[in-house]
Amino acid sequence: MARPTGEARRFVELLEQADVGRYGGDYLKTWECSAEEIRGLAYAARALEELHRANVSVRAFDTGLAVSNFRDKSTRTRNAFSSAASMLGLQVEHFDEQASQVGHGETTRETAAMLSFAAEVLGI
Repeated sequence: MARPTGEARRFVELLEQADVGRYGGDYLKTWECSAEEIRGLAYAARALEELHRANVSVRAFDTGLAVSNFRDKSTRTRNAFSSAASMLGLQVEHFDEQASQVGHGETTRETAAMLSFAAEVLGI
């Protein structure tokens, strides 16, 4: 297996020093995040990018589900989510509101709460 690059290690060290405190949380309302939390997110993204370039596995799950619920038809967003979920070892399911109870009056929040019991990651 490939070894992490010095650049990846540098971003991991910066992430370890950052006061992020978002474990188990989300980034739905980034305007409520502190500058340090956003910096921590950028450090994590750069570390993952460098590890990927160095061909170092960042697989965090042996199995699991990642559900995407993107209302716009953005190919880049959908594929970026799918690629990231796959890199972590997750199977991706693209949620279709029209083929669900959302199409019959259930709120997106209610549906997301239900899906969160079955999924490791929700992309909204």
